[in-house]
Amino acid sequence: MKPYPIEFCGNCRTGSLTKEMNSATCDSYLPTEKRRCASWCAGHYLHYERVVYICSPCNPRATGELGRKRLERNLRNAEWYSRAAVASHATPIAPHLLFTRFMDEFSPGERNLGLELATEVLKRCDELWVFGDRISEGMQAEIELAQKRGMPIIRISQAQADEIVKYYEEGDENNG
Repeated sequence: MKPYPIEFCGNCRTGSLTKEMNSATCDSYLPTEKRRCASWCAGHYLHYERVVYICSPCNPRATGELGRKRLERNLRNAEWYSRAAVASHATPIAPHLLFTRFMDEFSPGERNLGLELATEVLKRCDELWVFGDRISEGMQAEIELAQKRGMPIIRISQAQADEIVKYYEEGDENNG
């Protein structure tokens, strides 16, 4: 698996290669400490103890062939966001990657069941990672549940999300 060079800080909720690249990074963000906040214990660095819920668009907002292509793109992006989480020493959970394997995203009943199941998964995670600036209806419900539960929410901007996608697309092209 091609690692991703930016790690996301569980304290300040930002990600960057260096503090100079992102002045919003918190003061305890130490690049020498595996590029993560100093407040994280050593166990987080080695054992992937944080279980993070990958919150990104799934619903293609279209039907037919266009809808299928958009769904494929959204799921591919979720795969790459999950890879970035692993590179940040977190265990990613992306229910939309799992549930769309055996449930029909284009069937309203199955989509609603998938959203309910994803809610149950979210309740068992440590953090919610929100990718991109466009928040879908399903993502909004996940954010509200995480807020209600006092769960840390890490927002990854659209620019960072685009960078992750580009990074892995280039890696796939170089490997294939």
